[in-house]
Amino acid sequence: MISTAVALWCVLLVLAPLLAHMDLVAPSGILYLFFSKICHQQASRSFFIFGKQMAVCSRCTALYFGFLFGTLLYPLLQRTMKDLQPPKILLLFAAIPIVIDFSLGGLGILENTFLTRSITGLILGSVVAFYIIPGLKNIFMEFSKK
Repeated sequence: MISTAVALWCVLLVLAPLLAHMDLVAPSGILYLFFSKICHQQASRSFFIFGKQMAVCSRCTALYFGFLFGTLLYPLLQRTMKDLQPPKILLLFAAIPIVIDFSLGGLGILENTFLTRSITGLILGSVVAFYIIPGLKNIFMEFSKK
């Protein structure tokens, strides 16, 4: 169920430029407007599909698709993991590259690139899934008890 919801979210990211490419302005505009509330959508920092800008920037795209990858990987690794949630230090280590990339760019020390934004987003997005999924499972179990 979680993987399906995340996959749908990722499909919407790709659907916006696809609809724009097909000259379906109203539906694509709704998607772009929706995603504008959570991402700056700067064209210079975004991937393009069919010559149209993705609904979110490259870092956000990588975070979301990384999270999708993590949700698909979670059931496979859950069987081998003793604890359902890895140690919190792993989350910190996964966040360090994106913080460094963002900070160096923000401070004007070193400009981040599509590659650095994408790799750091994929790393963090993939790892975050292993913390979000157990939490969501606990919430669903609590609601099902009531």
